[in-house]
Amino acid sequence: MPEFGSINYARRLINGTQPPAMFATAREIVATHALGDIGMHVYKQGEDGEYDYNPILDNDELLEHKVNNDPDLAENIRDYGFDWGQEHFKEDPVRLRDETLTNGHHRVASMLKYRPDEFLRIYTER
Repeated sequence: MPEFGSINYARRLINGTQPPAMFATAREIVATHALGDIGMHVYKQGEDGEYDYNPILDNDELLEHKVNNDPDLAENIRDYGFDWGQEHFKEDPVRLRDETLTNGHHRVASMLKYRPDEFLRIYTER
């Protein structure tokens, strides 16, 4: 069976012989996909102590921002893992398109920090 993100997996997807993956770990997603929110602007405190509206250009900084930006979600994931039955994907799912994470950055960031090798449900788009 081809591993998620491998060239064999991609070939099977293109050939139509492999359905898109529906489950992946946060570690797999971050290792194989660009983060679609890279470049988003946030207020960051500079060395001079002033806050400026600047883009986040580093994956690690973006992921940490996403964990800190939704502490309730991060705490819930830390304590209970991915909520398979409810809110973590029903109305606002983790979405991958091509080689990019397009939605679900907060959940992926929290899963990566607290439960990096547990599976979460994803949607893939073409």
